[in-house]
Amino acid sequence: MDPNTTICNQFSRVGMLGRQEVFEASANVVLMFLWWNVFQAKGQFYLRTHMADESKNEYAAQLQNFNAEQWKHFNNAIPHIFKVT
Repeated sequence: MDPNTTICNQFSRVGMLGRQEVFEASANVVLMFLWWNVFQAKGQFYLRTHMADESKNEYAAQLQNFNAEQWKHFNNAIPHIFKVT
């Protein structure tokens, strides 16, 4: 059974709306539902993109710190241990 026909029958019994108005109302409901899903998907996309950017920045900062510590170790600490200057 067609759900639009059921909706039309229910509204026609009550006498509130005609068949065309019911179809327009149900189309508007569907469009709002689709809009809401797109809105939520965009929000999830922006959230995930922001989290990925933060993770990349954090990784880059930690990598720079590690490289600086490694450079200090190999250019300062090890030569100092072996007294090589």
